[in-house]
Amino acid sequence: MELYFTRHGKTQWNQERRFQGSNGDSPLLPQSYEEIKAFGKKVKYVPFKAIYSSTAKRACDTAEGINKELASPVEIFYTDKLREL
Repeated sequence: MELYFTRHGKTQWNQERRFQGSNGDSPLLPQSYEEIKAFGKKVKYVPFKAIYSSTAKRACDTAEGINKELASPVEIFYTDKLREL
């Protein structure tokens, strides 16, 4: 089994070097959506079985953006267990 790990796209708070943790959820930057799409195209033909994502909006948006680019989109499982501490 192969696992792929990716971090959510860059947010405004990342750019400002502000701490977000599990309670902050700064939106993704416009450039992040372009990077997410590019990454999705890069892994387009990887035969993923599922995507697991934190429930943070920045992570959900990243997972959904990648999934949209896949040749065979998969179910996304959202869990608070993947939120930052």
